[in-house]
Amino acid sequence: MSEARDIEFEISQDKMEQLKSLYPERVDSYVKFLKEAVTEGGGELKDSTDILQRLLNSERTLNQRTIDDLDGYFRKAKESPKDIVAQVRDYLRFFFNVNDRDGWLRSKGFHIIVYGSIQYNDPRNLDADVLLVGEYILTLEPENRKLIRSMDDGLKSQWKTRDFGEEPHLSIFSLDSIENVADAIDTNVFDFDVAAMDASTALTGMPLYDQDNEWFRYFRGRLRKVVEADPLLTILVNREIESCLANREERVRAR
Repeated sequence: MSEARDIEFEISQDKMEQLKSLYPERVDSYVKFLKEAVTEGGGELKDSTDILQRLLNSERTLNQRTIDDLDGYFRKAKESPKDIVAQVRDYLRFFFNVNDRDGWLRSKGFHIIVYGSIQYNDPRNLDADVLLVGEYILTLEPENRKLIRSMDDGLKSQWKTRDFGEEPHLSIFSLDSIENVADAIDTNVFDFDVAAMDASTALTGMPLYDQDNEWFRYFRGRLRKVVEADPLLTILVNREIESCLANREERVRAR
């Protein structure tokens, strides 16, 4: 997290009253988030201003049109796959087949998503962004977490021997973890932002294995309910998805 900054985010009295009326049980937490996102989270005043306006507008559902637009880029990318991107995707499948030959990930309910350049067939910005997605993580034993870190280290090590672009990144996301973060919004602004980022990836990323498509449809339905149960989390996820779409549009124009 960034160091605290001497920047104040001010909310007018009339807007504060609107927030109290709309979110009587969460207003204090939301105001705390808006202020700390700037002073401690390294955010910009314009970001908190945008989030505040969306709260006042009662933005309570995920932006399906943006999700559909991203899916359109993905489907178009599948029509003309680039060789190097296909090689990276195939190597990731090989890596997890070898390093999880006993099926530990599936036994714990985790499935694999890739996102970014691999998903959108973008060799100019090629890297490997990988998210392990499941329903439960908080109950994972320490040795399980150690195994996941070992996979991450192994993937980075193998990547250095191949000309596949930027260093890969592997992270993990689950329903119970985002529920836990949503319940503890007062604890850590940074965790709330990261949870929103990972949720947006879980909602829009590409399953590494086609056989997981059905499971992800089920999972995304559950995740959507968790996200939309909290207006602030819904707004943060929408902002992440919108940012991803804007980034994709810019990169397509630059080709």
